[in-house]
Amino acid sequence: MVISQCVIQYGFQATDAHETSEALNYLQNFGQFDLLLVDMKMPGMNGVEFIREVRKMSKYRTTPIIMISSESSADDINSALEAGADDYLVKPFSKDSLLTKLEMLDS
Repeated sequence: MVISQCVIQYGFQATDAHETSEALNYLQNFGQFDLLLVDMKMPGMNGVEFIREVRKMSKYRTTPIIMISSESSADDINSALEAGADDYLVKPFSKDSLLTKLEMLDS
């Protein structure tokens, strides 16, 4: 909810999914999303696996993806980036740090 409110304030519309199957269904069947914020730990599959699945979809090959995680090891960050994430944000984070990431992707 906090993340959704933050991206709405930045001008995006937000759709929340509580598990990966729900998120994949949204991506496949409901329009085009301009940005994906993906948690590393989600029910169904982890964030890296999820990003790999998303990048297989032609309409999402270039969509910006930010991985959000409490994990901050170089291995976790590299795994996310290699899977196709455009950026990585470590929890806990401030609204300002999220907005900075969004602004960098927007430019």
